[in-house]
Amino acid sequence: MARILHDRKEGRFYMRTPDGDAELLYGVRSGIMYIYHTYVPEGARNEGIAEKLADAAFAFAIKSKLKVKPACSYIEYYLSKRKEMQIYAVQ
Repeated sequence: MARILHDRKEGRFYMRTPDGDAELLYGVRSGIMYIYHTYVPEGARNEGIAEKLADAAFAFAIKSKLKVKPACSYIEYYLSKRKEMQIYAVQ
């Protein structure tokens, strides 16, 4: 499987797939990482790509000492399944 890429300038974690880029978009303000969009092309769904993007985003937030504000439905779902990551989130 392809690796996760990170474009800090654009606020984007992404993975190239044959059907286009899967991506997670974010912005940072006042020590909070706002994750506002997660997308995986239809042909690449159900392969765990969104989870890998979220894992990468949370790893970046933790390393950067940022809290995460989920502003998209996938990240809310991710946090419901990954309870250990909830300590890094703000509501």
